[in-house]
Amino acid sequence: MRYPALNAYLERLAVGEASTGNLRQGADGEVQGHIFNCWLGSAFHPIRELGSGAISGFAGRVRGVAEEDRALPVWTYLDGAASDDESVALDRLCRTLHAINFFRNEALAANTLHLNVHNRLLSAVSSNHGMAFRRILDTLGLPQGQIVLQLPAVNARQNWMLNYVADNYRRNGFRISVKVANALQLPSVLGHARVDAVRIGSLLGAGTAELTQVLAQAAALEVQVLVKGDSPALREAAARTGALVLVQDNARKDNERLVA
Repeated sequence: MRYPALNAYLERLAVGEASTGNLRQGADGEVQGHIFNCWLGSAFHPIRELGSGAISGFAGRVRGVAEEDRALPVWTYLDGAASDDESVALDRLCRTLHAINFFRNEALAANTLHLNVHNRLLSAVSSNHGMAFRRILDTLGLPQGQIVLQLPAVNARQNWMLNYVADNYRRNGFRISVKVANALQLPSVLGHARVDAVRIGSLLGAGTAELTQVLAQAAALEVQVLVKGDSPALREAAARTGALVLVQDNARKDNERLVA
């Protein structure tokens, strides 16, 4: 393993010497986390370059480990019952799990890891989330430069909050992505936020002309564009502009049910 500190931590965890009660190692070596009375693990969706199909990264997603937890919508806790402190705890647990499970896997570790930041976390802007996550990675000897943190879509009144959190993460060495609901919202984000990537939630309603315009703006700013799905209009617009467009696969194991 190329990360000695991570390897040493995994060895301590395997024999019960690691100083945490909410992490354990499964039979296959996967590290699992316990919160809200369930055990969670990691799943990774490939992210490929449009056109070549070459894998450039993976999107980390949390999944229920036990059969009864596999369909559990764990993030719904953050939409209602959970406090801000619980939201932060769940978000950090998931990101820590994904980082450990990603970089312990030699087949994945050379790629980029994309991690979600839940929108409830933006409300707790007084906490230095970037430094806290960086310290975890530093302790394990893991490279934060390979991690892209995807911030949620916000309305115009929340732009200041988005920029505050993005700047905090960037100062701590992370790359930043922002999600938009559709392609037509991309110019607005690029106009007020300094980001490394933008994820477009839906291509509906965007033809070749609209996509060419927004991809040209992204290409000029050297911003990657990530989509979940594909279309002839997207391919034509990417060819016209030379923008780097990435497509997230829907592929998953048959026995996995993603919960975030």
